[in-house]
Amino acid sequence: MAIDREQRSTDLDNFGKGPLFAPVLPKPILKPLDVHVARAAANALKVNVVNTNFEIRELVVAQGVQFHNDDFERKIRFLAQSDPAELAGLAQFTTPVGLLNDFPDIVIRDDNNAVFISDAQRVEFRIRVINTKDLFKTALETPGVHLIYSGHARFGRGACFAPDLPPDPAEPGGQDLTGNNWEMGTDPVKFGLFRMGHPFVGVPFVEMDEHKYRMRPVPTSVKVNPADMDKALANPNSLRPIILRGTRFESFILDPVVDTYWGCTTVHGPGVLLFADFQNTATPTFPSTDLGATNIQCRCFTVIACETFDHFHQILRKRKGFTRTETEGFAYFTSDLSDIRFVRLYIGSLFEFPERNDFKSWFPSLEFAKTRTNQKLAAMANKCRIV
Repeated sequence: MAIDREQRSTDLDNFGKGPLFAPVLPKPILKPLDVHVARAAANALKVNVVNTNFEIRELVVAQGVQFHNDDFERKIRFLAQSDPAELAGLAQFTTPVGLLNDFPDIVIRDDNNAVFISDAQRVEFRIRVINTKDLFKTALETPGVHLIYSGHARFGRGACFAPDLPPDPAEPGGQDLTGNNWEMGTDPVKFGLFRMGHPFVGVPFVEMDEHKYRMRPVPTSVKVNPADMDKALANPNSLRPIILRGTRFESFILDPVVDTYWGCTTVHGPGVLLFADFQNTATPTFPSTDLGATNIQCRCFTVIACETFDHFHQILRKRKGFTRTETEGFAYFTSDLSDIRFVRLYIGSLFEFPERNDFKSWFPSLEFAKTRTNQKLAAMANKCRIV
């Protein structure tokens, strides 16, 4: 695979080459449970009971392309044909089943739903897994939920969704990683990019060679403001006119081919500037599935992919205006290349908060989960952190 940035978080071929399991850290100190007791009247035929009216918090885990539970399971079972020990990965990477290893009390309702009750917090966590773009948008617009995206950042263009990809004959146990689901989507309502990026993003040519999707490069007739480029991926000073007509990339262009486009130098070599705006992306053919057209109501949005702070923080906070208050508008990002165990570590850290915080601000528990997850990542010698 040519793209280190996009490969790192799904490099399942490294199973068995190192420890699969995250290091076991000391459990947080548990404080005595502070509960309300419902006291019966002296003449009532009742016994005193503990009030178990816990707060319900919904964790919606949006699994992007290559991050489906089915994707992980197929790859692991293929590897297990030659090494049965690889089956341990099933308890590491799928959600919510992977949480059983650390939290045996979790109730797994099915492959996509689970419930965990924290007596210390007096909170009932309900986990629900989704994997389409329309459901992702719905979750963003649902008041009170904690949305966790787990997938690719697609070179800073946004969350990316696809159906369970078919096998790749050239890569036993792998998937066919070519096609439009890496950009516009074969079904634009459910799959492809949910755009959350800067107006312009430089994408390397090796990415086009690898995934072969339809794209919209930026013609030189368009004036590009350096402030509108994702500088983590390409230097605005590297912009130069290039000709795509007659090249192997001409058939990938969605719009009529023009004489020159903006080429650029990306972090992975020569590339082309693409339209990647988080808003106003609707066309006569494709609906507007972007952050700008979304009324964000979720209480917390955690974006787990490669380097999401660089790609999406400014867009979400400043350009979209998703602001934080004492009780709403929380958002967390990643600082470096991600890891496929990240979701398990993060959700587990949410469960481990040791204090009662039902019907209060989530901020203390979210900050605890951030710190706790970063401790686990440091113990794994992973450079990435939640920020």
